Formats: sequence, structure tokens, C-alpha cells
Amino acid sequence: MLKSCNRCGGIHDINTICNKVRVFKKKDTQASRFRNEYKWKQKRKQIKERDKYLCKVCRADLFHTTHVYNYNKTEVHHIVSLEQDFNKRLDDDNLITLCAYHHHLAEIGAIPIEILQMLTPEDVDFKIVKEKAEKMIPPAINGNK
Repeated sequence: MLKSCNRCGGIHDINTICNKVRVFKKKDTQASRFRNEYKWKQKRKQIKERDKYLCKVCRADLFHTTHVYNYNKTEVHHIVSLEQDFNKRLDDDNLITLCAYHHHLAEIGAIPIEILQMLTPEDVDFKIVKEKAEKMIPPAINGNK
């Protein structure tokens, strides 16, 4: 019997142990080089401090939030991606702290840019954003009934 190998991507006999490792080369782009720069690491730290190391979408209780005060696996997200506009790479109003789950949703476009932009100010009123967001998105997507 054959099986697909999760190590090399090939097909082997079910009793075969594969020692190969698939090597993925990351593309060397301006965006990937920027993510290794000191000024990005400093800005990322500054944005997390501004957002108190909490996911802003979780704070607004949107998109299937499980914990309103979620500080686990937080990441800084570019609302307008580096590929779309590299000049906004260090703009405070283009950066937001998100948990890994909401960061993935934002990356694939499931969270509208307009909602993320409403959440960027330091003194954001989460209740007002939640009310506006619930009008913009269908309840099934937002997780509310």
C-alpha cells in the first residue's frame, strides 16, 4: 500500500521511513528583506506597546473571538500590504496588533480593511467599532447570531 509523504511530498510504501526533507526557498523580495531590518523590529515593538500587546479584533469582540483580552501569539499586521504600498511600511495608522487567528483572517481578506482601519487608533471605542462592523458584515461571518 502506498502513502503520500509529509516530509518530502513524494509517494512511498506505507512501511518506508523517509529521511528526506523538502526544502522551500523563500523569495528574496523587498518585503522579505524589510522584515529582517532593525527599524521594522523596533516599529513592531512600538505598535505592540501602543496596542497593549492585545489583539484589537479580539478587543472589539469580532470574528469568532474566544477571549476579549487576547495577548497570546500576537503579531503586527500591515493593513495595506507591503506588496500593495511599500511606502506605508512604517506608518502607525497602517499597523495593528492581531492574534495569529485574526492575522490569518486579515491576510486572506476575511476581515475588511475598513474595520482594521477603524481599530488602529490608540483611543478607539470598541463598542462603536463593533456596532459599525456588525452592519458591514453578515452575522454568519462575524460569528454572531
